[in-house]
Amino acid sequence: MKLTKVERNIGDLIDAYFVYKGKTYKAPMVKSDFKYVFYTSNPYQQYKFSQKHWRQIEEHTISTGMTSDMVYLSWGWYDQNMKNTYSWGTTEFWVYERSYGGDKYLYFVNDVLQSISTY
Repeated sequence: MKLTKVERNIGDLIDAYFVYKGKTYKAPMVKSDFKYVFYTSNPYQQYKFSQKHWRQIEEHTISTGMTSDMVYLSWGWYDQNMKNTYSWGTTEFWVYERSYGGDKYLYFVNDVLQSISTY
C-alpha cells in the first residue's frame, strides 16, 4: 500500500488517498479514534503495553496506573495541561473539556495516572 495524498476535509477531518494492488482508494477519516489514526510507526510494536491496556486504548477507556502515553493513545490530545517539575519528579494535570458527561481532570505523578475527576 502506498499513501499518495492527504487532504483536509471539514474541520479537523481528513481524506487519505492510497494505492493498493494498482487501485486507488479514498479513505475518509470520519472518526477521531485509535482505529482511524495514521501513525508513522506501528504503536503495537513501539509500545510494549499489556493486553489489558491495549484493550482499554481501543475502547477509549482509561484507569489509574496508566502512563501518559497510554492515556494519549486512548483519549487523544488534552485541551489544557499544567506541568510542574520538582527535585523528586514531576506532576502533570490534564483537562479534557467534554460537552457530555462533564470535563475530565487527570492528575499524573512521574508519568503515571493517579486520579481522574469529573466536574
